[in-house]
Amino acid sequence: LSAIGINEDGTYKTLTPSSVKGPYYFNFSSSITGSGWRLENYMSPGDSGWQYNNSFGAVSGAPGCMAMLNLKNWRTNIRNAFTTPDIDISAMTAPTATFQIAYAKRTTASGDRLRVFISNSYGRQEVLVRTITANEMETGAVSTASFQPTTSEWKRFTIDLSPYKSYTNCKIRFELQSLRGNNIYFDEFALTE
Repeated sequence: LSAIGINEDGTYKTLTPSSVKGPYYFNFSSSITGSGWRLENYMSPGDSGWQYNNSFGAVSGAPGCMAMLNLKNWRTNIRNAFTTPDIDISAMTAPTATFQIAYAKRTTASGDRLRVFISNSYGRQEVLVRTITANEMETGAVSTASFQPTTSEWKRFTIDLSPYKSYTNCKIRFELQSLRGNNIYFDEFALTE
């Protein structure tokens, strides 16, 4: 039990603060391997879940992002996610998460949702901090062809994390609930003040 963080009495062990400190920035200009970012493609293993993509990016001349080739999912309510590394944000007075998304609907009725969760316990307990709807995410035209964004088809999102500024192991999980949308791309993640 000790190896998985549980004491002999069944309680969780006290977590030590992450060695990764905020402010933190990751632009996906290289693979996520060894970076602490983790894929959670439980419902779409293979090429239709989240994956590192080195063909597209929010910044001109700097390709690299996370991508979910959602157009390949023929079932609805598929949920796949990826997480940040654990980050100590306790020294930040007003932490804010920012990131950019490129997304297109497959039909006007597409209802995908990107849910953003935060945890201070390696994901054992999470809080939903934001749900971003298909209408909010939409940056490209409705299409049944595979959406591939240009650098002008990205939108920046900001989430105030001040209620969680005491977190020493802040992990943010991005989960797409697929409801017949097209592809989605994620880039330029930052935790700043």
